[in-house]
Amino acid sequence: MVRYHFLRILPILLILENLFDRTTPRDEFLLGFFQSFRFELLFRFRLGLFIKLRHSRFQFAGRFYLIQRI
Repeated sequence: MVRYHFLRILPILLILENLFDRTTPRDEFLLGFFQSFRFELLFRFRLGLFIKLRHSRFQFAGRFYLIQRI
């Protein structure tokens, strides 16, 4: 679910970044804001995937340990 929303918002951010004229200070500020927002989204998305993978790995390791003990 999170991945779907992330993939919907990323192209919008990229389009908005390309609309800005980099010569004015206001547009430079807004461009920096959008780039940092996109970075934050990417970071949280990757962190979420990492946590999910680690969690599933630990679950699998736990099941394997239980099977060995039986």
